[in-house]
Amino acid sequence: MNYATDFNLPFKAIFTVFVISSIAMSLPLTPGGVGVYQAGVVFSLGLFDIPQEEALVAGIALHLILLIPSFAAAIFVLESKRLSLSSFKG
Repeated sequence: MNYATDFNLPFKAIFTVFVISSIAMSLPLTPGGVGVYQAGVVFSLGLFDIPQEEALVAGIALHLILLIPSFAAAIFVLESKRLSLSSFKG
């Protein structure tokens, strides 16, 4: 997080943000944790006096950093196995 933002948080703060956002992501309220993850990041960064707007942007960026590799890997596997999403309908 310190590389992606200029928050300059200590390790304890980064660990707290990680734990709270991971708990928020595990709540099955929305597909992919969209919105819930960002709320967890905004809340946890708010504990360390980071403004809500900056925390929201950081939450969106961190969520994209987590999701894009998974999507890319899934597309790669589907393409390499010559599968389509319609083949998974049961």
